[in-house]
Amino acid sequence: MLWVGGHNAFRMFVHLRPAQLDRAQWDDLVTQAPNGLIYALSWYLDIVSPGWEALVRVEDGRYMAGLPLPVRVRFGLRYLQQPPYAQQLGLFARQPPTPADWQQIGQLLRHQFRVITRYSFNTGNAELLNADAGPNPLGIAGTVARTFYLSLQLVHAQLLAGY
Repeated sequence: MLWVGGHNAFRMFVHLRPAQLDRAQWDDLVTQAPNGLIYALSWYLDIVSPGWEALVRVEDGRYMAGLPLPVRVRFGLRYLQQPPYAQQLGLFARQPPTPADWQQIGQLLRHQFRVITRYSFNTGNAELLNADAGPNPLGIAGTVARTFYLSLQLVHAQLLAGY
């Protein structure tokens, strides 16, 4: 278990296989997360990545954070590969992740998968996107790709004023 100093609470991610996932809770997490995307909803993942798995942090029986894992198997080797038609995946969380959360995710990914051919984190995972600010909190080599992103979180009048 991972101890988060000062909070007197354990924050632990667990690896869940498809049969262990509570799809209603997963979809609730993704829709309630500030960075929720259609690409991470269970029905969408079922189409683009059958047999997907997840890293999930559960608190008081409720999914608080989750990372979808598009698992592929070739020659008996399990690896992660970004599915087609899913531009961004990454961590979806009800509250901002802590550095300890990122560290634990990195440890679990390195332990579960020897190869990650490609995995695109979402624009809401700013800690990973700011690679110039310091070492990657996951401890996994990667590159930063740019995308044009227009947030529609503002009210209509503010969006309109931006044009």
